[in-house]
Amino acid sequence: MEFPLPSLTAAAAERVFGYLRIEDPLPERADLIVGFGHFDMRIPRRCGELWLRYGATILFTGGRGSGTADLSVPEADAFFAELKTAFPGIPDGSVILENGSTNTTENVRFSAGLLEKRFGKGFFGSRRPTVVICASP
Repeated sequence: MEFPLPSLTAAAAERVFGYLRIEDPLPERADLIVGFGHFDMRIPRRCGELWLRYGATILFTGGRGSGTADLSVPEADAFFAELKTAFPGIPDGSVILENGSTNTTENVRFSAGLLEKRFGKGFFGSRRPTVVICASP
């Protein structure tokens, strides 16, 4: 037996996206900007805009996931190349690349390991860090 699906109009799709989307106001300061791997190359450009605002370290996280397996390089590497094209003045040392993960759980786990390795357990001192996460532009 077949159950026809209702057609999804642009207005309905926009409503669903609005429901699923989380957008908090930007903080006054940020210690870290995280760009989650994706096929959308607007994400690294948004991270570059955030770097101009905060001057914070950027962490691009993503290897080759199910939606980006056809990229010639890991997501983080593609993001870095796009960032350098759009914002050539951002120093390479301001960017950390985690390019081995294949899903969100690994993104977080592998990124935490890289941050601890680079900055130690006391990276943020005794205060809670402010992290801006960019998972969609």
